[in-house]
Amino acid sequence: MSHADKRAIILCATRDSAPFLRDALANIQNISGLFSEAVIAVFENDSRDSTKALLNTWAEGNRRARIFNLDGLAAQQTLRTVRLASVRNLAIAYAREQFRDFDYVLFFDADDVSAFQVSSESMRKSLAFLDGDQKCAGVFANQEGCYYDLWALRHGVLCPGDIWEDVADYALAHHSPDQVAFDRMFRPRILNISADDSPYR
Repeated sequence: MSHADKRAIILCATRDSAPFLRDALANIQNISGLFSEAVIAVFENDSRDSTKALLNTWAEGNRRARIFNLDGLAAQQTLRTVRLASVRNLAIAYAREQFRDFDYVLFFDADDVSAFQVSSESMRKSLAFLDGDQKCAGVFANQEGCYYDLWALRHGVLCPGDIWEDVADYALAHHSPDQVAFDRMFRPRILNISADDSPYR
């Protein structure tokens, strides 16, 4: 299936990611070329390294690029996970407001994980899978080795809840050290998902 006639809004969150930013942006730029039209909207906040300068240089003359600065967010929300959720929600709201008629929404965190190149063929397969099942609302990343983010997995069998909440609940209920709670609740959930496996639903 060709996606050359499709449009995509690509959302990206970043903060203090200068060591990985060039590779992450190159990855995203490459993926944007799969579509007839793509907009890359980057949401950055409170970076203290060269992230802002690198973003501005990348955006110069790049008709696909939109940069949104959210400085001050770190002072309002000191927890990284809460802050990242806020950035993602703002990005999604932007996509819904400005690009409702686009075919796809893609989301990247411009950190070390997104610096690894995603092949065009893998992306095409993911989009074809998404298009082929009306019950499927999204496709999520995988990688070689241990699955990266069990906290976000929320799979009914593999990891059916908030894994870190489970660890905390165990530690409190059993008055156990953190390591014991981790070994009891988290470690058994660690998994590898092969690229050859059928999609998990």
